[in-house]
Amino acid sequence: METNTNFQNSSSISFVNKNIQNEHHNTTKKDHDFDSLTKFLKENGVADDDIKTLEDHIEEEGGVNLKSGYGKKVKEWITYLISKSTN
Repeated sequence: METNTNFQNSSSISFVNKNIQNEHHNTTKKDHDFDSLTKFLKENGVADDDIKTLEDHIEEEGGVNLKSGYGKKVKEWITYLISKSTN
């Protein structure tokens, strides 16, 4: 299974999974709306512990910087989630 994840500065999040069938999930979350993001991640099989880790990283690093994007820990979390989904 191949998974592509796109987290853009506009807070648009899309997951594309390629398996036996193609699926595309796209959602746009409002700024500072972690509840909607949590719901979306849970609906797509992300574990509660992983969501909590992301929340902690966002609280620690602050919001998205329009010039540099996400903080280091959030970027590492995204990489971790992608690698976890390919195992």
